[in-house]
Amino acid sequence: MKGRLSGGGMSRIVKLISELEKEADAIVSEAHSKAEAVQQRLGEEIEALRTLAAKELEERLVAYEQEARRRHEQALREEEGRLAEKLAWLESIPQGLIEEQVRLVLDRLRES
Repeated sequence: MKGRLSGGGMSRIVKLISELEKEADAIVSEAHSKAEAVQQRLGEEIEALRTLAAKELEERLVAYEQEARRRHEQALREEEGRLAEKLAWLESIPQGLIEEQVRLVLDRLRES
């Protein structure tokens, strides 16, 4: 047994082990490089998604603000219309009728 592993046989085994270690190192190095590339790409994709989400949120906020402003302006116009109708109704009351009602109130107060 000793003869088989001595001399040239032993150096051949050492050489094979050395080559396997180099191959393993190369595989690990390549895997590490690929992992870094994947990590870089994923980081870029995540950043792109964050940017897109922020842009979509901003667009939604602008749209909501515009819609809220439109509804507010519409409600304001409606309220102004109701106020104008009430003012027109008040202005349509004849001055004589108002004076007569004031006189009636004052007479009642004097009687009390």
